[in-house]
Amino acid sequence: MRIPFNALPDQPCWILVDGASVHGAAATVVEELRAAAQYALQAANFARLLRAGHVSSYPPKDAVATLRTMEAIFTAAR
Repeated sequence: MRIPFNALPDQPCWILVDGASVHGAAATVVEELRAAAQYALQAANFARLLRAGHVSSYPPKDAVATLRTMEAIFTAAR
């Protein structure tokens, strides 16, 4: 991806898929993703699930654990 964390909403982006166990050892496949307002799509999908009465299959404690892990990684990197 040209921007590693957020794709621009008005431009396509590309991801490189390398199926090799050693990076670069096999042909890399380039996938183009069409332009999309990813946060708007996520919010719309979340609202649709809420209206339909669906709940997340992941408990909130999983999200908290993920955030703690990310904080530990950033702290270690500093």
